[in-house]
Amino acid sequence: MSLPKGPWGSFLGTIDKVDRPQKRPPWSFLGNYCIEILIDWLEREGLMETVERIEGEGKPIAIIVRNEFSRPGVNFFSPFDFSQQLGILVHPPGHEVKPHVHNLIARDVRVTQEVLYLIEGKIEISLYKENRELITTRVLSRGDTILLAYGGHGIKILEPSKILEVKQGPYAGIEDKEFF
Repeated sequence: MSLPKGPWGSFLGTIDKVDRPQKRPPWSFLGNYCIEILIDWLEREGLMETVERIEGEGKPIAIIVRNEFSRPGVNFFSPFDFSQQLGILVHPPGHEVKPHVHNLIARDVRVTQEVLYLIEGKIEISLYKENRELITTRVLSRGDTILLAYGGHGIKILEPSKILEVKQGPYAGIEDKEFF
């Protein structure tokens, strides 16, 4: 993200520190509610791209959630009909999630959707339409997450990286993917 020129540049450059109590931002006197409104406005105006949805021919290809995302509460980014759900929970100390179990529900999964979480390092990911035509490339850094929903993808390692990958199983072996 390129920051605007002028006095707002330094302000926007520190917005990710909102949820880090060890470093109190100069606007902390506004309170968390005002900060939430400000973050929502910045994201709507495209000044703070912490969540990016990439499409190809009207179909969702990927959702990128940057490490800087810090909106309090339960935040899901994937549509309800995706077989892989992606969300971030941001809660203060003392918050509790009630103990629970998930019900057995039959689901019909026909496409493998995967999530990559970059634990450390830097990668470049190329995203393709289902016809294998390149849509775009993005660089992901430590703490970034991407949900790969449809189409294809390729990854180039830019720095030594550790990546956590999550996708549905069971693994189908050589039938699971087609290289191009």
